[in-house]
Parts: sequence; structure tokens; C-alpha cells
Amino acid sequence: MEAYLSDDVLDELSRTRRKSDAPKGRLAVHAGDAVHRIISLREDGFTVAEGTPLLRGHVELFDGPRRLADCLIMRSGTRDGDLSYDFKRITPVVTGPAADFVRDEPTPVGYIPAR
Repeated sequence: MEAYLSDDVLDELSRTRRKSDAPKGRLAVHAGDAVHRIISLREDGFTVAEGTPLLRGHVELFDGPRRLADCLIMRSGTRDGDLSYDFKRITPVVTGPAADFVRDEPTPVGYIPAR
């Protein structure tokens, strides 16, 4: 006996499977007041789940509560129904104060010879 499932049911099953296989990370992109979970982060961009409103322009990249970078993005296409974006510019957030001088290379304070 063969089972027959409609195309709508098969699409919903594959969409649910993709969501369950997605990493449960804390990475998110903030666009204004909206927060969207990132499914995968690449060196040149990221992917968000299907059904996410289209993003464009300036967004902030977060890992949980910690801000990682300010980004300028553009949509690059769709991969398996999920929306893919490329970085036009990504600027990592600096956590320390800005230095208004050139820092010297660190030099060793002491030397312990090998025996």
C-alpha cells in the first residue's frame, strides 16, 4: 500500500524539518526594533528563516545580548526557502577605549633560558 501526501503537506514537512535542523544559536540581527534569528552565519553574509520580512540597509549583529558588529547588507537570494543576505560592509564593535596614539609592539619583560 502506498501513501500519498499532497504537495502542501510535503512542503510543510520539509519546512518544519529545516527549522528543527537549524542551529539553536543565539545569533540574531536587529533591524530597528525588530529582532530576527540567524540560521547560519558565513564570512560574507548570513541566512534568516523563511517568512522573515525583507531586510535592507543598516543592521546590527548580536550574539545574545553582546553586540558583535554593525553591518550594511543586501539581499543575495533564497536558499532552500530561507532568505540569504550578503555584507556590503561589516564593522566589528570595539570594546575598549579608542587610542589616540600608536601603541608599541609588546616586548618581553624577562627571558628565562632553557636548560
